[in-house]
Amino acid sequence: MGDRSKFGMAKSLFSLGTDAGVDMSDPDQVSAHIERYNDLTIDERKDLLSDHLFANAGRQRPIGVCTGHHAYR
Repeated sequence: MGDRSKFGMAKSLFSLGTDAGVDMSDPDQVSAHIERYNDLTIDERKDLLSDHLFANAGRQRPIGVCTGHHAYR
């Protein structure tokens, strides 16, 4: 679990959030964390996350956050 170069997008964003002090059990903090990430440029994102996550980085798409009703409760 320690080799971040092998993480997928979800685990990478989770780790990035916990490193920044985000309480990942608080939906409001997680949403704010994802919004901050979505506001970054591709180059800023590449500075934070592993290169393998950007193999198809031709276009910038926001990462969605589940809010409200979902099946994971």
